[in-house]
Amino acid sequence: MQIKCTQCAADVTVQQDETFIECPFCASALFLDKRKVVFHYIINSNFKPNEAEGNLKRWMAGNHTVKDLDIKATMLKNDFYYFPVWYFKTKDASGDKIHLQPAASTSVSEIKKLQIPAGGNEVSFTELSVLNREMLFANTNLLYGVESAEIYEPLMSRRMARVVALTGSNLVWFGSVLAAESGTPQDKAAKLETRKNILNFLNIRYIISAYPFDDSVFPKIFETTILPPYNIPIGVYENASARPRFYFASSLETILQASPSGNSLEDEIAAFEKLKTIPEEGLGVFIECPINEARSMNHESRINPCGESGFMVSGKGEVEVVSKKNTVSILKIKSETPQFLVFSENHLPGWKAYIDNRETPIYTTGSVYMGVAIPEGEHKVRFEFTYSAIIKAFIGRYFSL
Repeated sequence: MQIKCTQCAADVTVQQDETFIECPFCASALFLDKRKVVFHYIINSNFKPNEAEGNLKRWMAGNHTVKDLDIKATMLKNDFYYFPVWYFKTKDASGDKIHLQPAASTSVSEIKKLQIPAGGNEVSFTELSVLNREMLFANTNLLYGVESAEIYEPLMSRRMARVVALTGSNLVWFGSVLAAESGTPQDKAAKLETRKNILNFLNIRYIISAYPFDDSVFPKIFETTILPPYNIPIGVYENASARPRFYFASSLETILQASPSGNSLEDEIAAFEKLKTIPEEGLGVFIECPINEARSMNHESRINPCGESGFMVSGKGEVEVVSKKNTVSILKIKSETPQFLVFSENHLPGWKAYIDNRETPIYTTGSVYMGVAIPEGEHKVRFEFTYSAIIKAFIGRYFSL
């Protein structure tokens, strides 16, 4: 772990259990107040996962169970996982006392009576770094050029925070966070399986997890163990039905925004609730139509998906990605009939779209992504992002007289 020196602002490495350290750059004495620090512990198992069934049968054959339970009972499944608990240490006249409280709901009341062995259980900073790397925790993925739905993102919109919270991320600042709900990790994994339609729409193709999923929902394509001697099992699971980054919608619905700007809380909640029911199969989408565009015509492309006559799409055509960068994406499009092109990217202020170098309206698609109406024929489509719109909005809001 590193901290900033309070005198020279240099990065200073802190070793485990250090309280007083000296800055190697300016020789300042630094004191670390650890009263609000949360330490992580891992308790090694007394036996290996493949020994669990034998240990259980020996217990069932003992004097604390019904007769012949070990013979008549059938073990259906054997899963090994680490159960989280809160570890509290108090001190009084009689000495130190250890208190354990489950950090997740459980029907096993005996877990409160577990005895924590003294010393040697703290996870080192190196081990935590290895865990972060192997699990591709937020922003670690950037070191390997891997895209991830879970990131530390100060520009994450409230709309996107609501949706990402459903997938289990606890790095969002808004929404009903699956990770914070009551239940065991297995319960939460099972709940995530029921939200496959959301994962599909968000373009999430792979899931890295220390807890198993149903193979019929998310097949395991890779597994390993990390951090010996703890040997934490890690699996990579595939969501083969995840949508592409760019695609033609196979069907299109419209919902009318309640406010002219489309930024009201009413609009946001309506779109969010609609997204939760998006079909798991197919490439159908819905878009939000501003009130002032419901009757207008898109004069650039001569089509308007929000018009009174509607906008029928088939999803048939060709989408070729010529170039894909963080702020610019260029596509070649070909279709015999008008289509609606979906760009699975967070719809933030600053995005603009061009068809054959002519700007075209971007429609909020599926509450959080972007889409544009495409005329029939062959076209060049460009999506471009600039921070200028965000900077102008910031200056206008906080520096205007």
